[in-house]
Amino acid sequence: FIAYVVATLAAENRVPFDILEAESELVAGFRVEYSGMKFALIQLGEYAHMIATSFLGALLFLGAWDGPGAAGSPWLGAFYFLLKAMFVFLLVTWIRWSFVRIRVDQILAISWKLLMPVALLLLMATAVVVTWNGPVGG
Repeated sequence: FIAYVVATLAAENRVPFDILEAESELVAGFRVEYSGMKFALIQLGEYAHMIATSFLGALLFLGAWDGPGAAGSPWLGAFYFLLKAMFVFLLVTWIRWSFVRIRVDQILAISWKLLMPVALLLLMATAVVVTWNGPVGG
């Protein structure tokens, strides 16, 4: 889950991974050239990406719509799913607001020395579990 949150922050190109824009030095990065509807659509696209990755994180890691009493009520399941997605959204936003921007060499070190080994380890663990238990549904 931690690797997912870090990768989500990097994919959103937001602090601490906003090297290309450098919003703190430049007013709003490349967005300074846009105004009105174009600026609003850029912002809408970025927040839609954050919401979509929050839904995906809640679906993959937090049990989606499962919760106490959710089996008998579809509305309660939807409420749990939205609550979990809101948690992921607020977590990513909180991390983004709490950390400073990091340098390119630090991003590369994190990517190659931390995220890549963790991703490969999880891939091997998944292969072992599928080999041991068989594929899901089969």
